[in-house]
Amino acid sequence: MQQIQQPHSQSQQQQQPQTVIVGSVSNTARMMDSSPPADLDALFSPNRCMAMFIIGFILFPAWFIGAYVGLRSKLRPERLWGYANTLMAFFFTIIVAPVLIWAVASERW
Repeated sequence: MQQIQQPHSQSQQQQQPQTVIVGSVSNTARMMDSSPPADLDALFSPNRCMAMFIIGFILFPAWFIGAYVGLRSKLRPERLWGYANTLMAFFFTIIVAPVLIWAVASERW
């Protein structure tokens, strides 16, 4: 840690010189700050696509709606949730479509 004395004008010579501390003060302050980065705050802030992702586990068409809305959004967090909705809709279709075709073809209703 370094201490640097700043020069003063003649009127301030009677006062004590000011000391500026240079070094790990900002690092210490950064380590003590425990708040998450702004990107995580924005990602988990309530938005439409996140809600559609969660609702999609109960009502699967919500994933398709969330994908449509999210991929057209200009907000980065909504776009990310839109990608998640797209993946869930895709995998739901890949898994459920063959099961439905098999069920209809074998008349197991």
